[in-house]
Amino acid sequence: MTQAKPKIKAIIFDADNTLYTIKTENAYNALYKYLSEQTDDTITNIRNRHKEIRDSIKKERDPQKRTYAYPIATLLKEYDKDTKELIDKALKIFWQKIIDDLEETPTSIITIIELKDRYRLAIASDEFMPVLQKKLKRIFGPWADSFKTFVTPEDTNTMKPSEKYYQMSLEKLKIKPEEAIVVGDSYIRDLGPAKSCGITTVLLGEAPDGTPDYHIKKMIELKKIIHECED
Repeated sequence: MTQAKPKIKAIIFDADNTLYTIKTENAYNALYKYLSEQTDDTITNIRNRHKEIRDSIKKERDPQKRTYAYPIATLLKEYDKDTKELIDKALKIFWQKIIDDLEETPTSIITIIELKDRYRLAIASDEFMPVLQKKLKRIFGPWADSFKTFVTPEDTNTMKPSEKYYQMSLEKLKIKPEEAIVVGDSYIRDLGPAKSCGITTVLLGEAPDGTPDYHIKKMIELKKIIHECED
């Protein structure tokens, strides 16, 4: 007798550039303009120094050094301007532009609506929860109607790539690896660690990347993948 495939109980999504598309150009331009005004230095110098600081922490695993506040505070400190008021204002300007410029990943909204009543939908993202909530609200409105389970740096105390995001997701969902599917836009950051945990992986994007179990170009194709996993 052929053994039946396990029933899929949950879909675990990455957030940035999976559920929605991030565009940063306007946000960084606004940020650099503000920092230039506060430091009396040129926008070019501010941009270059900020990029140097960001590049220096790209491989940091400590979430506190990977916040957007850290490079801003580090830069302002070099000008003796690292006050909480200036840092908070800079972040407010930056994040407002990010939120304003967010775009739905093609067919993500309709797919989430169609899946949320049948499966438990979770998010495993290394975006910090307060900002993640703002992004979800911008795209999905009442996001709590769809997404019930979250794993973020506040939980893992590390950044992606890390298996902890998926181990903790399974623990929170109280399911086995074979009962979940992970959807993400990066094999290295999202799918490789999930696959190591024994979870079925789905890469979302135009170009193939790594060795996911499935590759889709639009979120709407995910429903077909789920059916294949269950049949």
